[in-house]
Amino acid sequence: MGLWHHFVRQIFTALPPKSFIAPLVLVCVALAVGVGMLALTGRSGKDSPGPQTSPAAKRFERTRQPPGSPESVVGASDRRAQTGQTTGEPEATPEVQQQAAAVEPDEPPPPPWQAAINAITASSDDNDTVASRLVQALPGLPTEGQGQAVLQIVNLISDQKLETLQNTLLNPALSDEAASIILADLANRPTPIRAPILLALINGPKEGLRAAAREQLADMVGKDLGFDKPAWELAVREALAQEPQSELPDR
Repeated sequence: MGLWHHFVRQIFTALPPKSFIAPLVLVCVALAVGVGMLALTGRSGKDSPGPQTSPAAKRFERTRQPPGSPESVVGASDRRAQTGQTTGEPEATPEVQQQAAAVEPDEPPPPPWQAAINAITASSDDNDTVASRLVQALPGLPTEGQGQAVLQIVNLISDQKLETLQNTLLNPALSDEAASIILADLANRPTPIRAPILLALINGPKEGLRAAAREQLADMVGKDLGFDKPAWELAVREALAQEPQSELPDR
């Protein structure tokens, strides 16, 4: 500005006093000064650097994502993992994780007597053969096992093979439960098939079986003859003779 001021003063000194050219020169000088100042201001605005951004701010700008974007969600979960923050859900304790990973224990194996019955019934033999094998296994089975085996026997054995149960019923080792199951099945068998077994039981070793046989024989012949086996045999033959094709099998 000092140079411009000296230049203007030199011009006015060289002009004649009260000349009309002086104001015109003053206006031109003012315009020139204004244009020059605008030019300098524009150039300095282009060349001067803007506000500097620190490296930390640049990293923040690169990592900042709109709320809800996949990157922001992932970043938030990573930050929570690094800072130890949780979502409020309870974390599984080591004991709970161990219990969840544990395999369910297998069911306990069946008792030996059940395994023996299962092995016999799983055979591919015919029903009478399987029933006969179960009858042979009865003496070595406990009370519970005998009941289970007899249930299988009465469901498998045919009328023609039912007489094989006579010796089984006379065996003192047979449980009362098993004997009751056999007698209940006898009541549903044909009269010529069950009559010989009931006559054998009328003088058997077990009082309960004798009483049950006596009751079924009384229903068969229509009268009670006590424990007189010969009288029962005669009454049974007379009852069967009145029924066509109903004779006692040959002994």
